[in-house]
Amino acid sequence: MEDDVTSPVTDTETPPGSTSAYRIARRRFGQWRRKVVDPDDLRGRQRRLKERVDQQAKQVAETKVAVAKLRSTLTTLARRVRAVELASEHREREHGNLTIQVGRCQELLGEFEERLRNERFIAEPGEEAEARRLVDEIRREHERIRVRMQAVAQYEDRLRRIEAAVADLT
Repeated sequence: MEDDVTSPVTDTETPPGSTSAYRIARRRFGQWRRKVVDPDDLRGRQRRLKERVDQQAKQVAETKVAVAKLRSTLTTLARRVRAVELASEHREREHGNLTIQVGRCQELLGEFEERLRNERFIAEPGEEAEARRLVDEIRREHERIRVRMQAVAQYEDRLRRIEAAVADLT
């Protein structure tokens, strides 16, 4: 049997009265009719294109939802990062101020050390009281410096943690 739809059905192909002969004839007639009515299979193409357009419309809708979620997440992260940036700037300023204070304390300690190196302490009644006052002043200043150094260390630790958090967000 040929694939040409115009070839007639012969009796030799199937016995007369067989349902398969009827089906073959009907199939060939349908193929012939489709070629005559729609030779370029435009309806089939249209159906396939409509299916593709529907599928792409569904994908576009899903993408819109995903983009909206991402925008929401981005807005939330932007607010959080801005708060962290402001806190970081504030801590940097505080750290700068504390650095200046520590530097000034070190200068004062240097002056005290210089005085102690250059002077001899011979215990005279008036000088002994002055020496005790200087030693007490040095101890107080030393305690203040230690407290300030602890504060600087705490701020440096905070800055390190904030920088790590900012690095993790970006």
